[in-house]
Amino acid sequence: MVEFRSRAQILLAKIQSAAGTEVTPSVSTDAVVNRMPVVLRAPFETHETDYVTGTMSAGPPIIGGGYAEMDIPMNVRGKGNADLDALLRCCGLSATTLSSAQTGTATAGSASTITLASGASTVDGAYTGMPLRITAGTGAGGTWVVSGYVGSTKVATLVGAAVTPDTTSVYSIDACVLYKPVSAANELVTLHHHQRSSVASGQSHRFRLFDAVGSFKLAIKPRQLANIDFTVRGKLSATPDDVSDPGAATYPTGLPVPTMGAQVFLGGTQIRFTDFSFDLGADLQMFADPSATFGYDSAAIVSRKPSGSIEPDLTRNSTRNAFSTWLASTDQSFWMQWGGTAGAKASFWMPTVRLTGNDRSDAAGFVSEKLPFRAYGPDAELYICLG
Repeated sequence: MVEFRSRAQILLAKIQSAAGTEVTPSVSTDAVVNRMPVVLRAPFETHETDYVTGTMSAGPPIIGGGYAEMDIPMNVRGKGNADLDALLRCCGLSATTLSSAQTGTATAGSASTITLASGASTVDGAYTGMPLRITAGTGAGGTWVVSGYVGSTKVATLVGAAVTPDTTSVYSIDACVLYKPVSAANELVTLHHHQRSSVASGQSHRFRLFDAVGSFKLAIKPRQLANIDFTVRGKLSATPDDVSDPGAATYPTGLPVPTMGAQVFLGGTQIRFTDFSFDLGADLQMFADPSATFGYDSAAIVSRKPSGSIEPDLTRNSTRNAFSTWLASTDQSFWMQWGGTAGAKASFWMPTVRLTGNDRSDAAGFVSEKLPFRAYGPDAELYICLG
């Protein structure tokens, strides 16, 4: 009988407190809700001896050093999911938590700004990247993303709904966790993968890596769940071993939400699309270390080049002239948000996007534009806000 079943697995992920120290993830707090399949790799070097043997036969190979990688397919979910939090943070994103909603009545407003109430933060950029919605008064039902915030004046610059808030507008910046790129103090993660035995009761086969960093790709289609697929690279802790089964895992309870009822803006204009993809483009590298067990130091992100593609319907130039925007190297912003209940909301904002192509395509009999893009800006390529 084949001993291991693909679905009988448990993946655990935990942020490390320091480099060089593997932590022990727990089934009660660190279980990962992943799709199938998790792919495990150990890219070790094979060295050919090329010894002369007096015959035409080659000499034996010798296995050298290497590292470990995991491909972890997941879905985008709202705040409060420790597994998604750990994997986003190991991709070089910082996490800022707004633990309770920031609410109030606007003291002023314009077509692109709102002045928050006196209790709002005095810190510049405190709400940048977070959605703001109007709950009552002028603009009720509208939602924007905060594209900039000045703490001394409490003025938030907005991208989104075409409504001008005023002094009757009651707003809420809901509790959320905001993730954005950083270039220093990148966090490392430890991953343990247990393949549970279906023959030897209470046993599992374990694969471990630590001092790991990652990158991710995002794929969104209307009406479907948003996929976020991680690749994580780090030091192999030891050769895979047989250990006691870790026991039943306690998984985060947050569920993904199909991409419906969304707001999508490109260049400040609301659009619809049939397909969206994004690649963080983090370059994962490891410096050589002859003193290390397998010859490599901790993993690190050495560069980042986010890119992607969006496929909206073709419009007349008076509505959206993507071809001219592309050729003129014109910068635009992109914002998308969906989900309406706490724990099941997501916002994805790229302040500066530049198109890198323009192709026509067919989408179920309708003409669409395939628009590849690059997102850029010093530690400001994207803001992911989970609410």
